[in-house]
Amino acid sequence: YRVVNTVWKKEASKDLMNATIHISGVYDISMSAAINNVIINDFHVHIRSFSITEEAGGKFSAAVSVNLLGEHQLNAITERLKRLKNVEKVVVE
Repeated sequence: YRVVNTVWKKEASKDLMNATIHISGVYDISMSAAINNVIINDFHVHIRSFSITEEAGGKFSAAVSVNLLGEHQLNAITERLKRLKNVEKVVVE
């Protein structure tokens, strides 16, 4: 047998930040799928929790808690969500 000394390369820290994104607008049956598609498929971000409520007057409100790599990714996601059809407001908590 032979012994080989090994030095493991340290990876950059991948600390995640948590954020809750509040979305509101005109309710559409495909709204939850559209929101999930942006966050999961377009940005490959893990959703911690998701809730959507249909309100009076055909409106909806949603809250999505996510784990993000940083503020840059959060800003990109919120800008993309604002461009979805029937979305009127996107606010980060």
